[in-house]
Amino acid sequence: MIDTVKIYCKISETLFNVIDKLSDTVAKYNFDKDIIYYKLSSGQVEGSYSSLLHFRVSENKYGIGYWLDLEGSYHKLILGYNSHNGFYDIKQVVSGLISMFSNAYNLQLPDLSNWYIHRIDVSFVYDLENQDNVCNYINNCRYLVYPRRRTQYFLNECVYFAGNRSTLKIYNKYLEFKKHDYKKLCKYSDFDIDSYIEKIKGFVRFECELRKRKLYELFGEDKNNVNDIDMNMLNEYVVNDFMKLFKVNDKNINIVRSQNDVKNLLYNKYKECKARRLFGFYLTCVNDGINNVKEQYSSTSFYRNICELKDCGIDFTQQTFVVEDSKTSKFIDFMPFVLNQSNYREVV
Repeated sequence: MIDTVKIYCKISETLFNVIDKLSDTVAKYNFDKDIIYYKLSSGQVEGSYSSLLHFRVSENKYGIGYWLDLEGSYHKLILGYNSHNGFYDIKQVVSGLISMFSNAYNLQLPDLSNWYIHRIDVSFVYDLENQDNVCNYINNCRYLVYPRRRTQYFLNECVYFAGNRSTLKIYNKYLEFKKHDYKKLCKYSDFDIDSYIEKIKGFVRFECELRKRKLYELFGEDKNNVNDIDMNMLNEYVVNDFMKLFKVNDKNINIVRSQNDVKNLLYNKYKECKARRLFGFYLTCVNDGINNVKEQYSSTSFYRNICELKDCGIDFTQQTFVVEDSKTSKFIDFMPFVLNQSNYREVV
């Protein structure tokens, strides 16, 4: 699904002056020198259920002329939420944002071919059936590491991997909604908030925020016009980026989502004494982190335990525990890291 999009286009001085008068303006002005150092003119258009389309006009922002920026989630602007029943056509989304702004102020804006993409968020949502499953999944993802990015983790809520060109996000849609949109939508009697909450309680959302520099990389230098964007290619990139995060190749693997899974696996493979020792080692890695554990054990003991866990099918991939299982059912899309994949469904 396409969520938040930020777009921009060059406009005439006349149109700039009209929109500028509709905006809230912040400026840095020196009275003594009678100089305006900078001026920011922005505003917002209200969509359904108080969702907002933000706009800003700038002079010489890109070195020449006048520019208009629009930013918002067309999904939210139309439906009031962005968890399902989404939009997949970038031209439809951009056209919708342009129309909403044009209609709000009765303005004639440049046509679609004149608009460029500054940011686009692409997401996939899966229904894991209940909050316990979602929280367990989110908390297990805290061990993931993306090269040259800092992991930001919030218990039960989300894991972020922020970069200069793109940001990967895995989050609990129910808790995100409760924090940001619940109070707003409670005000509307025609929005069945109880049914909506019940529907999204098991939703986990995988989102990739792509910025202009990443679009240049994908489609070519200065190729971020709305007509340049190939959503199939963009979706493929997002899938592969999450695959890179989880280091998933085209093979059947499964991340152990609970201590019981590991415990049962070890006790089925080894004798009780050895299984108990390895399970204790595993718990120490989970609680203290594998790098800290490496300092607590002798080199011989540490790598012996690692090898014995690998022999059992448990591996350490980017500090998370992976168990190979040849009996795992066929995986769907980029979700091989969800246990019992066949029990879960993608939300569209």
